[in-house]
Amino acid sequence: MARKAKFTMTAADKRRLERAVAAQVEKKITPEVVQSRREEIAATLNAMVPELQGQPVEDVKEAVVSRLGGIGVTITDPELTQYAEEIAQGGSFNA
Repeated sequence: MARKAKFTMTAADKRRLERAVAAQVEKKITPEVVQSRREEIAATLNAMVPELQGQPVEDVKEAVVSRLGGIGVTITDPELTQYAEEIAQGGSFNA
């Protein structure tokens, strides 16, 4: 009876695989899809301004992560801080 080989993917292997998959996905995304997604994200951020303007940036950060996560977007610093500061100051976002 043949033995099955065990393969354990390292963290580096996982990152390489994720990059390779992302590169393939990017090839299939049209500029129209990208623009539509940008507009959706900008609309989500702009909708947060009236509610969160003047709030502490740390509180706004939590809301940004939650709301963007709700539409399937993940965000990390420094963009998170930049967006939260813009919302707290009553700014706006363009797609």
